[in-house]
Amino acid sequence: MNKGILSKLRHSGFRILLVTLMLVSKPAFAYQEDTHFIMTFILCRSAGFTQQEALIVAAVDQGMDDSKGTVANGGLGGSIPNINEEWLWHALDMEGNMRAGGIIGRKQELFNLALQQNDVLNKLIYLGVFFHYQQDTWAHREHWNAGHLSMDGYTSYSTPFGHAKDMNQPDRPPFDPVCALMCLEDGMQHACDFLRRGLGREPNAFFAGYQPQGGSIDSTWISSKRGKFFNQIDISFSKMDSTSARYYLTKLIRTQIDQYGISADLSHGLTKTANQADLKKMRDSLQKVCTAFSIQLGIVSIPTTVEKFAMQYNKLTSVGLFALNKIPVMMPGEFYIKVKASGRYLSKDTSAEKLITTRDQPTGDLTVFILEPQPDGTCRIRSKADGICLRLDACDSRHCLNTNQQSDEDDPFTRFVFEKQLGDNDYRIRLKANGRYVEEIGSDTKIFSIVAPVQNNVTRFVLEKK
Repeated sequence: MNKGILSKLRHSGFRILLVTLMLVSKPAFAYQEDTHFIMTFILCRSAGFTQQEALIVAAVDQGMDDSKGTVANGGLGGSIPNINEEWLWHALDMEGNMRAGGIIGRKQELFNLALQQNDVLNKLIYLGVFFHYQQDTWAHREHWNAGHLSMDGYTSYSTPFGHAKDMNQPDRPPFDPVCALMCLEDGMQHACDFLRRGLGREPNAFFAGYQPQGGSIDSTWISSKRGKFFNQIDISFSKMDSTSARYYLTKLIRTQIDQYGISADLSHGLTKTANQADLKKMRDSLQKVCTAFSIQLGIVSIPTTVEKFAMQYNKLTSVGLFALNKIPVMMPGEFYIKVKASGRYLSKDTSAEKLITTRDQPTGDLTVFILEPQPDGTCRIRSKADGICLRLDACDSRHCLNTNQQSDEDDPFTRFVFEKQLGDNDYRIRLKANGRYVEEIGSDTKIFSIVAPVQNNVTRFVLEKK
């Protein structure tokens, strides 16, 4: 964790204590296992994935919460924020800097990573990582704010506290049924797209040409559960359209919500809220929906929790996931590194700080960098001018790249992952130590900082072989 984050946490000590006390009895993660495992399996299998493929994707999706190395909150009762994991894998806004645009950009990045893997198993693993993040983009938004159903104009919960103020409720579909349906529709579109582009197969014809239509709250729903924090999705259109893909997806959400119990919640002033779902009852009820559509879907047999754990994706780590995205074989050697946004070349500065700046054109060894692949899939970037590796360091309250000192071979602040961008001849460069990306900042000669991911060309680089 970098010094800036640690400083902010120290100055927020009281807030962390308060939130910790709130969360001890109710750890918060994201959409819970009925969505991350059961619904993910259903949407993949329904789209046309095989039983085993869908199981892998769903087990990884849920594994992001089951694994200590990737979960958003750990420690005492699941109440201690794992800040890097929160924004890397769980769609929380990094200190309010990413906003919805940056989060959706990260979502697309994870989908692209799944598509570009050469190994089919790695494709499915990254797809599971993607679906967890995709589902969290819908759960981890301020549901009371205007525009909360927007694809990219919503307000996200932020690190480090996430949705502590709303406790577990954003994780449960009765809290926002329309959002849950839109999440499922969005997921189905990505599942079908992945089958075509990632696996080279056509998805189930049942979803051919399907476009998300969203939904509305059922204002006529009569139930003792109904209240401020517990609503149901409207399915009245089914009187005219009870065999369509839209009805099937809506019926899944309605059935999922039906299985939630309700009780008075102390953290919400004794207002009744949804309890955690009984997974066995949830599985059995959703299985009936799938079976009712067997003509359109074929056999969909929802796996058990035992089958999920047998996949052993409950021991995932951020480092392990990074390592799956291997550096291309062409990487070792001497390169000029050009910023895609400005067309300028990285250069070693000759000032006392020895920062990394830019020049209009390559100018000798100051603009030549030697890329040294490491066994863990990372790469060290060594300046040819003096043989010192690029390192993240603090300068003028910023975190800047420099070659100011020699470093140990195992120093994670000198190790970078080069992520090839899908369909382009450029890379994003991520620091191993904190998972953040190299970005060009400033004017004139410019310097380089480390930031949370954003989708723009100041974080993309072209390698030119010397």
